[in-house]
Amino acid sequence: MLTTLIGYGLNKDGKITEANRFFTKATIKLGNKYYIESITGANPASVDSTAVGTTAKIANGVTVFVKKTNNDYVVSSIDKVDIGKDIADAILLFDKKNDGHADTYKVVAMIIPEGKR
Repeated sequence: MLTTLIGYGLNKDGKITEANRFFTKATIKLGNKYYIESITGANPASVDSTAVGTTAKIANGVTVFVKKTNNDYVVSSIDKVDIGKDIADAILLFDKKNDGHADTYKVVAMIIPEGKR
């Protein structure tokens, strides 16, 4: 499973690498499976010099990983993520615009800690 995550900019230890600097860790709340209605406490607060907004679109085909308590990962789906509930410590990976900068309003993958989805 970790080899799949490496494609999203994570190294073998599950840490996000410089290869994908388009990420932030935050508390999120989904409005529906296509839209994050609340992003709070984003750290970092800007991605590639682009401020992280308080909302974001969820890309079609978004990949959702669940980080298990033993630090392993399983692939899940956006349909299994709670809507309308605050989810702490979520990691959002953003799309890249044509100009090469982060699109902080479009989430292409997310990592949700086990028990918080």
